[in-house]
Amino acid sequence: MGWSCIPALDFRGAPSLELVALLTLIALTITPYGTEICLYPMNMAFSQPVNVANIVEWQSIKFDAFFGKLFLALILSFVLAQVTLRLTWRLEELALLFAGIVAACLHLRFLLLFVPFCAPLLAAVVARWVPPYEPARDKHAMNAILMTLVVAAVLALFQSRRGLRSIVEENWPVQAVAYLRQHPAPQPMYNTYAYGGYLIWQMSDANKVFIDGRTDIYERTGVLADYLSISRLDFPRPFS
Repeated sequence: MGWSCIPALDFRGAPSLELVALLTLIALTITPYGTEICLYPMNMAFSQPVNVANIVEWQSIKFDAFFGKLFLALILSFVLAQVTLRLTWRLEELALLFAGIVAACLHLRFLLLFVPFCAPLLAAVVARWVPPYEPARDKHAMNAILMTLVVAAVLALFQSRRGLRSIVEENWPVQAVAYLRQHPAPQPMYNTYAYGGYLIWQMSDANKVFIDGRTDIYERTGVLADYLSISRLDFPRPFS
């Protein structure tokens, strides 16, 4: 420990977190859309049922999968630390933690909320076994070596243009796009949800896609429901 070259921080005289939070909320409304951006999460949660029910990032955590087991292990480890160490927290800290856990369990995308809510409490637990920061113990040469190794690893793993092209060809319909450029498909052209954005990027405006990743837009017009029905062959049965 003690290898950090970051100096100790002095927060005396800094604005309170409450003031920063208030100013942040006010700043969120300074957009061309006003308060609509702030209210959009509510629109997603309550006005887009097809999107929430079918798009993976809005699904709940699957605890039988590896990532779900890892998340559960983290929560159980925190509970175990609470029981054995008898930690004390402020009410707002626990409220944020529980809100982050519930949000992450309901929707995978809200793991982005869980991480900043959990990290400070987890750091407080780990700090019991980490010695306090001592500037005299800083090892600047060691830090320089570690940073050099990190930069070298990044450069070594950086993909060349040919490597990136190979990755694209393995994962995206490159040859299909080349064919469609020479043989335009009758409009409107049906495509799968996963490749919609790629087709928009690679094809001209004349070849409009059926759907792409902006599912909130397509739900409002009913296209998302139509796409799901077509992809699942879930058509209404004709009357006999």
